[in-house]
Amino acid sequence: MSSDVAIGESTGVDTLIEQCRRYLSYLGSPIMLLQGIEEQPLGALVATASLSFTITENSLRRVFPHLLAAASTEDAESDPEQVVLSTRLLGQRLHYRTTLRLCGMIRLDV
Repeated sequence: MSSDVAIGESTGVDTLIEQCRRYLSYLGSPIMLLQGIEEQPLGALVATASLSFTITENSLRRVFPHLLAAASTEDAESDPEQVVLSTRLLGQRLHYRTTLRLCGMIRLDV
């Protein structure tokens, strides 16, 4: 595993690929569209993209488990705002822009 790719504390290309697979499995019908790539000093690249996905029950279970737990219990201590939020999010398609900064690029095959 190469240590020249880092995601938080983890390193390596295999780690990057596994993290992407995990995120894709959490999101319903994800679509990422590359908007542009800009070269920065010292070999860095900044990629801008738009991402859209649908909030599914799996999204709630894996990313927002506290919302799903609140919605599935009749517990008096459940936060009613979390119950409402999980109900409103389920099935919604979210769209947002994202930026990825790739530092120290040696080679880029497109």
